[in-house]
Amino acid sequence: GLAETFDAMAERIGGLIIDQRRRLAEMSHELRTPLARIEMAVSLAEQGADPAVLMPRMRQECAAMRRLVEDALTLSWLETEQPRLRDETLDLTDLLDSILDDARFEYPDRCIETQLPAEAELVGSCHRALGQAIENIVRNALDHTPAGGRVRVQLFSEPQAYRLDIIDEGPGVPSQWLERIFQPFERLSAARSGFGLGLALAQHQVCAIGGRLAARNHEQGGLCMSIWLPRNEAPA
Repeated sequence: GLAETFDAMAERIGGLIIDQRRRLAEMSHELRTPLARIEMAVSLAEQGADPAVLMPRMRQECAAMRRLVEDALTLSWLETEQPRLRDETLDLTDLLDSILDDARFEYPDRCIETQLPAEAELVGSCHRALGQAIENIVRNALDHTPAGGRVRVQLFSEPQAYRLDIIDEGPGVPSQWLERIFQPFERLSAARSGFGLGLALAQHQVCAIGGRLAARNHEQGGLCMSIWLPRNEAPA
């Protein structure tokens, strides 16, 4: 009855508060390292080190912090509002070309191989949300691929949807943990780097445009992230 409804509501709110506190603690931990590096660079500059050498590193750390804060705010908005972002038509091939050009510049020591159609019109989507989701997945794949390795990006046209596969040459993920990598700041072990907010945000963004995101271990090694995007406004 009414008491059970209130109990369920109180339990849900309690869970949300615990989640928010945990995420705030994780955010603080994530921000502590770049802040410490910036403070060290400032200290070195005060001691006479060449600012021209230090500035690129400080700029890099500031960009990482800005990205983290922006991702946290966007993720919070998507979780709270659960919007439907399906008002735009775009070309998936053009979007991927733009994202991968930037990725090649950012990761010059890794190879990105593509298998893309000449054009791939997608109706009922959101350029910003989908672009940011793909960018985060590509960055994750490149981060977990060793220098000299390759990331494959393949776009297939299925009867009702497009399927985008992004395959890295990293260590993969134990099968029982494949869902956990979409949790904010998930770290599967002390030995491997964490996943930050990128994949959690990507999953919410793909969902908001009516698509689906899943991970599996590729048969040739590495992790394969697959995005299914409906080719019309029907649900995925």
